Amino acid sequence: MNEQILLHNSQANVFREPYGAVEVGTEIFLRIKTESLDIEGIDLRVWNGAEEAIVPMLKNNDYYECKFLSSSKPRNVWYYFIVHFYPF
Repeated sequence: MNEQILLHNSQANVFREPYGAVEVGTEIFLRIKTESLDIEGIDLRVWNGAEEAIVPMLKNNDYYECKFLSSSKPRNVWYYFIVHFYPF
């Protein structure tokens, strides 16, 4: 059986740079590994305080990647990945 991987580790620099708390207005790079998966695309859903955004991710080999800016005010940022699989 073919192993299929969908992986993100927010504490590893290969997936998130910079790690931890950042200064306001900092560019954040996120990546998710999709090795051997037949995926149509991935979007990142981000909450920067009360602001919400959907950020399209770009395919780069076995990864999908994107960048976004942290808020202009100190606040928590939450995110999750929306994975679009091809229909069966």
